[in-house]
Amino acid sequence: MLLSQDGQIVRGRGRLRDAARVAVDTSEDTLGFGFDYCVISTGSTPAIPGWAPVDGKRVLTTRQVYDMEEVPEHVVIVGSGVTGVEFTHIFQTLGSEVTLIVSRQQILPHRDPEVASALQSDYLKRGVKMAIGAYASAVQVTDDGVMVECDDGRRVRGSHMLLAVGSRPLTKGMGFGGSGSEPHQVRSHKCGRLSAHFGEKHLPGR
Repeated sequence: MLLSQDGQIVRGRGRLRDAARVAVDTSEDTLGFGFDYCVISTGSTPAIPGWAPVDGKRVLTTRQVYDMEEVPEHVVIVGSGVTGVEFTHIFQTLGSEVTLIVSRQQILPHRDPEVASALQSDYLKRGVKMAIGAYASAVQVTDDGVMVECDDGRRVRGSHMLLAVGSRPLTKGMGFGGSGSEPHQVRSHKCGRLSAHFGEKHLPGR
């Protein structure tokens, strides 16, 4: 499809040189290209807070959870945004007991508050437990489960813990260093769009 539109495909590893040029390291040479706009679409990886010892067994990310061989008995979900709420529905439907750690006073803080309130009420009626206004700050892992500790002293015991606290862009080695000709600032927006600032210049993302 790209070739039919006179597009050029270059196999290699790209990095930004400045606000108007990109370099691509290929197996044979380093090539340079100029651009008016640059779309960064390198994907993302689940964000993992420093206190969470992810092991893919008891403490899982949203990528690892798909590899579970059995429906967990009791999932403690950390994160009440879209992803956390989706997994709450999935596991509750599958028959798991679910406790959702909600750092704000309501789930889905960046969505329509009336819709979020109705969904929260429905979840509570269906037996989902929620720790409202609590930030998860630590987790103790045992042979048969986890104990999630919150910053206000509350503790939630479960068989597994699922982290749903957002994503980080996969931009390592792409020139986002903040020195020399590299961008001074890289910003990840709420919608997942990435933008970089080169001094007075602005490199918009998707």
